[in-house]
Amino acid sequence: MTTDPPTVPFTAFTSKKKAFHTTAWLIVRRVRRLNPKSVPEDPAELFSVWRHHVIFTDSPFVLAQAEPMLREHAQVEQSFADLEDSALGHLPSG
Repeated sequence: MTTDPPTVPFTAFTSKKKAFHTTAWLIVRRVRRLNPKSVPEDPAELFSVWRHHVIFTDSPFVLAQAEPMLREHAQVEQSFADLEDSALGHLPSG
């Protein structure tokens, strides 16, 4: 049986004007690394076996429902960023 990781209410952008403060859920999920050999050995490294995924969302869905939607959204955003960093970013606007 798996359980959702704990969620913590978190306010982002607190260094900005009060109108820009955003309160939502901060979800941190810990996932075991599939290949621990890929991590350089560092005696100060306490968490070399784990990767951490952070999600900041105001979605009413539980993590199991929200994560696929958020991951898909992130892939679309990354596609836009890649296009803007390539030739598309050099096209004239207007």
